[in-house]
This record gives sequence, C-alpha cells and structure tokens, in this order.
Amino acid sequence: MKSDNLIQLSGFLTKDVITNEKKSFAAFTIGRKIGEETMYMSCIAFPSQKFKIPFDTLAKGNEVCRQVIESDIPSVEKVEYITVQKLKKLLTIIALQVPFVPKMDDLYAKLETSREQGLKLLELLQRGALLGLLKTKIKSVKQMAAPEKMFLDTPNLMYAFNRNTEIGTIRESFFYNQVSRAAEVYYPKNGDFQINDNIVIEVGGADKPFNQIKDIPNSYLAIDNVEFGRGNKIPLWLFGFLY
Repeated sequence: MKSDNLIQLSGFLTKDVITNEKKSFAAFTIGRKIGEETMYMSCIAFPSQKFKIPFDTLAKGNEVCRQVIESDIPSVEKVEYITVQKLKKLLTIIALQVPFVPKMDDLYAKLETSREQGLKLLELLQRGALLGLLKTKIKSVKQMAAPEKMFLDTPNLMYAFNRNTEIGTIRESFFYNQVSRAAEVYYPKNGDFQINDNIVIEVGGADKPFNQIKDIPNSYLAIDNVEFGRGNKIPLWLFGFLY
C-alpha cells in the first residue's frame, strides 16, 4: 500500500516515525530497503537497513535541537542568553566530530568558559537528551567529571548536522542510545562499552574479528548486517528492543 509520500513497512507507515517512535521501532527493525533514495533510520531502526524518508522528517532534527536548547532547558534551569549560545556552539563542535574524544582544555578554550561551566554545559545537553556522555565507572559516580567519549544522543541527530556520518559512528551511537535506557553503560579498558559490572561489548560490522576482546570474560560482539547471532556474536538490531 502506498499513499502520497507514505510507504508501508510491516504494517506501519513512515509517518509513525514522527508520531509514535515506540510503535514504529519494531516495524523498522524488520523492514527492508525501499526505493533508490535511502537513509539510515538511526535509533528507531536496524541501523544497517536503509529507508526512503520524507525530507521534513530528516529536517526535524535541527528543530528538535533548537527547541531543547532555546525552550526546554531554560524552562527548568536558570540560564542566561550567553549560556544558550554556548550550548549551541558546544553541540555543533561535538556534532561535527562524533564520536568525540574530548581534549577538555581545548574545548573550554573554544567556548571561552571555565572547566566547571564547561562540564555544566555538557550535563545540560545530556539531560536534554541531545548528548550521550560515556565515562569510566569510577568517573560515573563523580559529579562534574569529564567524559571519555561523547555521542549525539541518537543517530537521527547526527543526520541533522552531517548526512555523511560514518557507519561505525552510527552503530556505536545506536548501541549506546538503546542499551543506556536499560542498563549502566561505561567506558571500558578494552572494547567499546562496558555494561553494568562485567560485560564488555565491541560493536562492528559482519566481518568484525574477536581479537580485541578475545581474552576478556563475558565479552561479546554486537554485529551489524547479520540477522542471526552465533556464540558470542549478537545481532546489533536486537539491542533495539531494549528501548
């Protein structure tokens, strides 16, 4: 069934991506590539699958960022106009370099702000669901601690800033966004993510080797471009059902 710009996938229409993300997620995780114009559907989709998306859906990311920074954050925090401008600048800096491995002193200098204020800005963007801040387990219990790595909260937001985002970044952002809703996620010594106390995850494509984490107990690969898991290899799309 087709209706104007809407394409039916597994019983749902693409407009459901806009109106009901939880409903549309399962449909898109089992969807298939459609049409010649394609785009990754990010956190509400199996990230390796591509779908034709109306342009206004893609443009929505910029509007979401503006709404959060200009309206939502000031409604719950006392922030001045200059702070709003610094939040926008900070988000742009990170968005163009995700996954962002920060050199914090350089970041504070670009923002013309102090360490304390810079960390506060990061916290506000995280609370506004625009940033994901990946920290070691030790740092995660400290207030105002610098993260080891930063992501835009969802791959959708990545496309609002950069249509040519690397697939490896999409995979990691997708994994972090979904799993952090259901468990504690930390920056590990080895691998990409540590889940709770003792699970290590490396994220990659179908040919990803086990070399980096082969000697670590409770270690797994989260693999894109596969439908079924085997041994310690888990299909990346399955983590989407944790959201």
